[in-house]
Amino acid sequence: MFIHSQPVAQPPVIIIGMHRSGTSMISRLLEQVGLFMGWQKDNNHEARLFGFLNHWLLQQAGAAWDHPEPIADLLNNEEVRRLVLFYMQGLMTTRHAISYTGWRMFLRYHDVHKLPFPWGWKDPRNTYTLPLWLDIFPQAKIIHVMRHGVDVAHSLRTRYEKQLARGQAHQEKATYYWLHSKRREGFVNTLRCVSLDEGVALWQSYLQEAQIHVAHLGERAIELHYEDFLQRPQEHMEALMQFVGLPIRAAAVEQAVGVVNDARAFAYRRDPNLSAFALTVQDRLSPFGYGADGFD
Repeated sequence: MFIHSQPVAQPPVIIIGMHRSGTSMISRLLEQVGLFMGWQKDNNHEARLFGFLNHWLLQQAGAAWDHPEPIADLLNNEEVRRLVLFYMQGLMTTRHAISYTGWRMFLRYHDVHKLPFPWGWKDPRNTYTLPLWLDIFPQAKIIHVMRHGVDVAHSLRTRYEKQLARGQAHQEKATYYWLHSKRREGFVNTLRCVSLDEGVALWQSYLQEAQIHVAHLGERAIELHYEDFLQRPQEHMEALMQFVGLPIRAAAVEQAVGVVNDARAFAYRRDPNLSAFALTVQDRLSPFGYGADGFD
């Protein structure tokens, strides 16, 4: 412990897991049945306050979501870690917390530590920054969402291709750089995951890191396969609600999971090329319960 953690009225729920693994779906469904996930969120259903902090934390170590390993340098540096934690606390206990709580809630409770109801946030980068969050919220509950590595790698590559196409379209517009002279971000958000092989390698890294946390936290962590959830959504939804401390109301659960599409489970099997690729990496899939044809 690097700081004196403040008393927390209700420990948060922190959702971790590899990118493109279904964390957004789980976050949206839990929010629909009563888990507060923040006022201002981005397109990935990530609370902007915690998203900013996770991005900033990785930057301090020269890391990024697709090259997260250098975060260990920050975690192992006691002096810098202590400074970072005080900064994180400062953002969550001052006006900066408004982006998460909203004005009305902030005026009533002043900071996130005093929220008296189930609350949390989702961000795949939590997988690597979790030790810092546990310094601040030592009683937090953790949900780890897993998905087949080939589907994850394919989704990452597909997103890259879409981002690249948008960048190429901008290049064809002569007026674009008159209006947008400086780019804060690149044309694509990863170069590593252009290849399926590297996508699977990153997936392995995230799952290994997440499972270390899950093993250490015991009953305060729960692990969920995305494909299992799609096939039995009501059963798993009720288990998650019980875990995070939400009252189970059958009608609300049924309405929430009504949008779940089980056809998205093991989507790679409908593509011969992806199925062939899965055979080449099945030894990397099996430690996490997956195989070339689905579950191991």
